[in-house]
Amino acid sequence: MNLIGQIVTHKSFGEGKVIKCNDNYITIRFFNCEKTFSYPSSFNNFLTAKDNQIDDEIKMEIIILEHQKKAEENVNILLNIKENLNLKI
Repeated sequence: MNLIGQIVTHKSFGEGKVIKCNDNYITIRFFNCEKTFSYPSSFNNFLTAKDNQIDDEIKMEIIILEHQKKAEENVNILLNIKENLNLKI
């Protein structure tokens, strides 16, 4: 998703425009400064996209990433259990 040029609102800095974005970081130009935030997690607490559809897509991306992380944790747990079972035999 291309967020360059999108208007976002930060709880403290107010409204700004996205000037850079990659898989891990987003840079926003506010009225008197530029700030870089972690992406997409900063949309959990600090940032909101002005365009509701974009904001919903970012929130969905956050949910997907959280589920992927939980799935990876579960796989690691299962691998540890398997390893422990093999050691006991």
